Amino acid sequence: MINITFPQEEIQDLIERGVSAAETFIKNQKWGEAETILRQILKVNPECQPALRMVSQLLISHQKGADAIGFYEKLLEIKPNDFEALNNVALCYSSVGDYEKAIEKLEQCIELEPDNP
Repeated sequence: MINITFPQEEIQDLIERGVSAAETFIKNQKWGEAETILRQILKVNPECQPALRMVSQLLISHQKGADAIGFYEKLLEIKPNDFEALNNVALCYSSVGDYEKAIEKLEQCIELEPDNP
């Protein structure tokens, strides 16, 4: 087995290119290609916030809220006060019938931004 290592700068550059390619695929409505790239990025860097956010939103837009929950929860581990992620994961929990968890996340949203309808 050959073990090849890459400098961190090269890895980061490849991740950024991958995110950009996924954005292009999404704009061109090539959802499967975008999801594949984003999942590959997350294998290399499980904490890549742009990839976590994009794959979550992609899954929600295709009525796969249950699949998006794990990605949103990972994003919230990294950035616990992310209003958008909290709101969206609440919608995902609601879509799978976990209303208690949905309400918990919505209450966190209200604490963060009490004036946001």
